[in-house]
Amino acid sequence: RTTRIRHYLAGIVAACSLGGLLLAFELAYLFQSFEERAREVGARADQLQELALVERRTIDWVLSASAGLGDAARARVLEDEFDALLLDLGRLTQDQQLVVADEPRRRLVDALELAPEGLRAVLEVAPGSALHAELVADIRAGYTELVPILRARFADLASAPAGALEAAGSELAARRSSLWRTITLSALAYAGLVLLLWRFTVARLIRPLQALTREARGVHGGERGFHLQPAGPHEVRLLTESVA
Repeated sequence: RTTRIRHYLAGIVAACSLGGLLLAFELAYLFQSFEERAREVGARADQLQELALVERRTIDWVLSASAGLGDAARARVLEDEFDALLLDLGRLTQDQQLVVADEPRRRLVDALELAPEGLRAVLEVAPGSALHAELVADIRAGYTELVPILRARFADLASAPAGALEAAGSELAARRSSLWRTITLSALAYAGLVLLLWRFTVARLIRPLQALTREARGVHGGERGFHLQPAGPHEVRLLTESVA
């Protein structure tokens, strides 16, 4: 019992559709995985930028504290700003994605915790006295020395997350290359499937029809008798037998 033409066409359509669906699902999964990783890397980069912003705010706070020594109202505002800085710094450095080492965090906090003491110490001395002027000068000198120390502490704090971000960026670039390589290979595999189906169609359907056409023309022109053996799908075989 031979296969009918509709069965050939149904098999070809099913194979092409199944191959296309598998290719689409594979690419969708790969792109989703890549996008999730890219979002993670982007979140780390955003956190490093936020840490750099906290560093700038901290340095600005030290400079403002140095300029506002002896001003009680300004000292209260600065202490509130300092508490907010510590909260932001704690929230950032305790985030699991940022991967901050404990020792750099502790050294930075230790360097920062002494900063508000200068504001309070100046307010405890009578303004205008020699002791007040000397204390202000000493504390300002201490704040000046504190700035490079804080920069170094923040650099130590960001070194591990920056290294992890660089490694993640390299991994993401490798994933991108692997993704495009997979896309290329999958497209080639799908093209191979289509080519194979086309060759199958030519061998089992088109060639029998072409042979029948040539034989029928030869018989019609009186060149020779009909000697073609039935081949191909059921409908082509029936047509060959009817012509014979």
